[in-house]
Amino acid sequence: MPKKVFLPTVLFISILACLSVFGLQAFANSNPEKILFHAELPLPNEYSLFAGGGWDGNWYVGKNHIWIKELKPLDTKGYERLYLGARLGRSKTYQQIKEHFKEEGEEDISSGPYSILIGISDSKEKKPTPFLLTEIDNIPFEGDSSVPLPHAGGSRWFWKEVPMEILSKNTGNYLWLWSDDEELNSRATSPILAAGIGSDEADRSFLLDSEGEKSIRYFEPALAIKLASSSQKELGVKILNFKQHPYRPDTITVSNSVKGHNVLYIQPQIKTSGEWTNVGMPISQPPYDNILGISSLPFGKYYYRNFVEDWSGLRAFSDERSFVIEEEGLRILK
Repeated sequence: MPKKVFLPTVLFISILACLSVFGLQAFANSNPEKILFHAELPLPNEYSLFAGGGWDGNWYVGKNHIWIKELKPLDTKGYERLYLGARLGRSKTYQQIKEHFKEEGEEDISSGPYSILIGISDSKEKKPTPFLLTEIDNIPFEGDSSVPLPHAGGSRWFWKEVPMEILSKNTGNYLWLWSDDEELNSRATSPILAAGIGSDEADRSFLLDSEGEKSIRYFEPALAIKLASSSQKELGVKILNFKQHPYRPDTITVSNSVKGHNVLYIQPQIKTSGEWTNVGMPISQPPYDNILGISSLPFGKYYYRNFVEDWSGLRAFSDERSFVIEEEGLRILK
């Protein structure tokens, strides 16, 4: 190869190599997150069975169906936050639950909200202090062939931040998942816990039901611990448009802009004068737009915002918008 061709070629390759190195370093510096997913299976997306559709294995979570997973001790050094998590799907609406009990001859049931609880203990005999993981209205619904349901299908991970001190560094950690609601007592009324392909060993996963304790083989329950430490600053959500729906006067359309690394979802919230309350299902994929139905809200002034959460557990909040519901209809404030 002539020198006048060879030297520029080498120089060009060297420049590309430098740009690649500096580019990768810049990317690493822009997302300095440190996350440990601690479960029987190494990847969160391995837990894709049962809770998304098809055969559910009768893996429901309820008052009479308590799931326990023993996880090995782990070192928390270098981490700042601890989360307990489970992957859930196929939730049932209150109307579906009510109709099920009506068919069973029972009509006097609680109106909810129905909750899924999670906790961690140092043994499978000692039930832990409960933490609210989620209410079932936040879990993707099981499809219904006779009724159109929004947010039906699929499953997702739910996480609850808990104090680091409850995690044992020396003995096993037993992660518990259950409900205290009497109505969540069968696959017909309860959400379904996801699973992954496991092994034929039966010494670390357990189910407590009306017949006692059972060891789980072949499938792994989607129960996990997540440790996180991050100084990422590139997380945010901004409301771009907030206006009345052109064809539905009792609905507000909201379009949002989200920035961040490994964004899990954004969650709409409203309030009057007290605490913020989640409203509607989380939006877990782009475009991060949503609608806000107001037909069930009483007259008054309301405030609206979103928060965004990433895989490390960090949250960021949008600016606030406000609207008034009055006898004449909806009025969006500037």
